Amino acid sequence: MAQIIATNPACIGLGLEENTGVVITKGYELEVIGDGIVVVVDGNQCSTDIHEVAPGNPFTIRDLRVHMLAKGQRYTLPIMEQMHV
Repeated sequence: MAQIIATNPACIGLGLEENTGVVITKGYELEVIGDGIVVVVDGNQCSTDIHEVAPGNPFTIRDLRVHMLAKGQRYTLPIMEQMHV
């Protein structure tokens, strides 16, 4: 997921464990439901050299934010103007 977010930093990655989900209200308020963990990967402020290295070579990602949230936890999804053009 980190590689996908590094190449698309305006996106948010969500990883859901079994029997776990999210409810999104107002278009940006996320709440975790179920028994497991939700992993949120936010690359909004990351930097990477992924576009400069040849395929198959290691790349660097800095300042990638990862949140692990359990039932009842909330996360406000970032609103990015460039996504609403």
